[in-house]
Order: sequence, then structure tokens, then C-alpha cells
Amino acid sequence: MSLPVRLLPDCESLVVQFLKDTTSVDDIVDGRISGDLPSRPTFPAVVVLLVSDSVPIEGFMSGAWIQLDCFADTREEARLLARTVQAEMSAWTGEANGAVVHCETIIGTRRMSEPEDNRPRYQVNMRVWAHN
Repeated sequence: MSLPVRLLPDCESLVVQFLKDTTSVDDIVDGRISGDLPSRPTFPAVVVLLVSDSVPIEGFMSGAWIQLDCFADTREEARLLARTVQAEMSAWTGEANGAVVHCETIIGTRRMSEPEDNRPRYQVNMRVWAHN
């Protein structure tokens, strides 16, 4: 008889939902937060990418390195979005979808640009810890 598998919280999905529910971020992006940039995107937008995950305490806690790419039409707007995302994520400690969550900055806001069209993009990298 095999024991049931206990899945730990999906940190990437938790982050997408958290940002969609966060008024200061949603006021800028109007719901444009996802795991992929659409083929015909509207800006500003946030793309949430799971860089790496780990299970530091087997069966109890998951940890994830989450990259947040903040795109906009101007550099100023992209930077404001990235700073807002970082501030909200850094303050996120508590319950989300049945999981207890805590976040910390790994790499602060840094400027990037899209090579294809030089679109302004700022990136933030966060560590997200979650357990049931």
C-alpha cells in the first residue's frame, strides 16, 4: 500500500494570485499578470517566472526563486511597477490559499531592455517560502 503524496504549495501560482489581488499593482497593470508574455501583449504587464524551487524541509515547506519581469511603454513606468511589485512582495507575510507565505528579495530592481524592440523592462528576483 502506498502512502498518499502530499503536494506542497505552488509558489509561482501563489505569486500570480497575490499580485492580481494587490490593488497597488493591479492599478498599474489592470490584471496583466501571468506566467508568459502574450504574443500580442498590452503594457504595462508583469511576467512571473519560476527560476528554481526547492524543498528545504521535506514534506513541510517549499521555497522558490521567482523572477518578476515588469514591462511598460516607458522606463519610468516600468521602474515604478518593479518598485511597487518589490515593495508589496517584501511585505507579504501571512496566509494565501491555505498556505503560510513569507517573501524576501534576492536581487533588487535592475534595469533590462528587450533586445527585439528595446521595450523597457525592470526585473526583481524574490525568494518565496510557503508551507501548508
